[in-house]
Amino acid sequence: MQNFIAAPSVDTFDIASSRRSGNFDAWRGQVALNFDCTPLGPPKLDETSSTTSWRVNTWVFSEAEYSAMASARRRSHLNDTGHVVFLYRFLEGANWLQINDTALRQSPGSLLFLDYAHEFSAVHTRARTQGVFIPHEALGLRPGDLKGFKQIRAGTALARFLIQELDSVFATLKAGHLTIQRKKIDRLAGCLQFAVGSTETELSQRAYHREAQLDLIRQFIEVNLEAPELNTSLVLKNFGVSRAGLFRMFEKYGGVRSYINERRLVRAALDLAQAPTRRGSVTETADRWGFSSDANFVRAIKARFGTTPGALFQSPIVPAAFGGTESELLQAKATLQTGQKMQQFA
Repeated sequence: MQNFIAAPSVDTFDIASSRRSGNFDAWRGQVALNFDCTPLGPPKLDETSSTTSWRVNTWVFSEAEYSAMASARRRSHLNDTGHVVFLYRFLEGANWLQINDTALRQSPGSLLFLDYAHEFSAVHTRARTQGVFIPHEALGLRPGDLKGFKQIRAGTALARFLIQELDSVFATLKAGHLTIQRKKIDRLAGCLQFAVGSTETELSQRAYHREAQLDLIRQFIEVNLEAPELNTSLVLKNFGVSRAGLFRMFEKYGGVRSYINERRLVRAALDLAQAPTRRGSVTETADRWGFSSDANFVRAIKARFGTTPGALFQSPIVPAAFGGTESELLQAKATLQTGQKMQQFA
């Protein structure tokens, strides 16, 4: 029988980084394959432009700082870089873009997918930007599918969602690592494919997109845990997902409502850990985290952690040292449950 050896899966991608800086003429040389540019006004002697780039597989990430300028992408540029989409955002500054008879303004908070298969022109203030050049096929697109561009407006759930993923990748790149987890890039790919409406998304990348969306929703819940109006309807309103889709995301937690209740209960227990014996702490904590009465709060704590609020951090099984952090609290829960099981079988 012939033996087959499976090819090892690629768990990481290498990162190749470079940095270039100089006056405006040097900047013009750096971007010559992408567009022509001219400065707005006389260049300042002490003003420099710079680009840091990171190549990851077939993607190129960049962070650039440049002077005020006018730029124009012409037909002559299409042969060199017409195979990519440039997704970018402004960290500082803004531009006014004209593409396919449409005028756009880009400023911090919004994102733009710019199809380099098209010509365009723009006027830029002095700016600092982050972006990534992505081959069309990596987004499940053909040149022309975007009709030139797709803008993601600032403040929308989709913008927050994509910014979260870009921040995560750029944090790794800027930390100087030599490799990056393939999962991180695949997860970003799934999110970007969702954003452009691609139907070519692989199953694994769709799963990464759902995972990223779940992370963002959980962050939203955590920030708003004390708000009385936090509920399933508020989550649906802020993230534009269907009720069925939201339930699938939180199914392993018993649904969104159960997840919110669980998080409030854990945060309440952490509050108790700060003053476990102070008079009135149970009532204050129950009220802060939205429990209708002390009795309901006590029942919930006992069901979740196996003991009453007053005994939670005084148990001989769980010393008072437990309670400084959430991980210690969850360890305390496990220890208590283990102790209860031992008593059951004693």
